[in-house]
Amino acid sequence: MVKKCFFIAVFLLSFSTAASANITLFTFAEAHTAIFNTPVERETIHDGWKTIAYRKTRPMPSYLLAIASGRLDSVPIPGMSIPGRLY
Repeated sequence: MVKKCFFIAVFLLSFSTAASANITLFTFAEAHTAIFNTPVERETIHDGWKTIAYRKTRPMPSYLLAIASGRLDSVPIPGMSIPGRLY
């Protein structure tokens, strides 16, 4: 069975959890890596915990939201116009 997915502008969302509504914050163990859909705005480390602030996403369907955290291995992708990594 195939179901159609429609990209209707009124159903697209921007994701942010910070009070300023321009960034998304995640706090996790310092040894872990975190991945989100947008670039890092700032990063702080305090008592073994890392807090990363990400920029607000552009409007997009909720099923494209990507959040990952943990001890992740990665490999850089050479030759791209923006930094890229495979996890």
